Amino acid sequence: MEGTEDIYVNDKLAPKKKVKKKEVPAGAQRFREKDDPDYENISMTVRNQNGALEQQSMPVHWAPAASAPRSSSGLCLVRRSSLCLSLLLVLSFLLSISLLSLVVVKSSDFSEKLMSMKSELWNVSSILQKEQENAEQLETKIIKIKAINDACDAKVKQIKRDLSSKSELLNLLNTKVEKLEKAQKSGPNSTLSTG
Repeated sequence: MEGTEDIYVNDKLAPKKKVKKKEVPAGAQRFREKDDPDYENISMTVRNQNGALEQQSMPVHWAPAASAPRSSSGLCLVRRSSLCLSLLLVLSFLLSISLLSLVVVKSSDFSEKLMSMKSELWNVSSILQKEQENAEQLETKIIKIKAINDACDAKVKQIKRDLSSKSELLNLLNTKVEKLEKAQKSGPNSTLSTG
């Protein structure tokens, strides 16, 4: 046989023939060189039908090129999974950035509204302060007017008292004038007797 050589797998058993290495498919070559040590034959001890132990060697068969990417498909799944996780991380980061920017914009709007409300409250408070000052001035004016009114009432009462006393005096004078007129009409003798 061409391409075979004798190797001893087990010292107790007879030498076995080494199977010639077949050419490895192109896709499988890279896996074989890195991962697979030089195992050409695998010896197995099995019982035959008589019960005697027998050693069989199994030749190494390389997988066809289509089945070689199984480990690469596993790597591909890992890469896809890590890529998906990376994308999810990037999307969550972008979402958090957009939410943060939204919060900043809304907070700036809110702060602007608060500032406008503060200025409006300041204006209202200044207006209320001016109105309070005006109300205090009006109250002092009303108090002055009441004082003047009370003084006027007192003078009116004084004048009424004076008028009533003067009217009594006038009535008295009026009665005296009437008596004098009667006395003049009746004659000079009657005035002397009454006088």
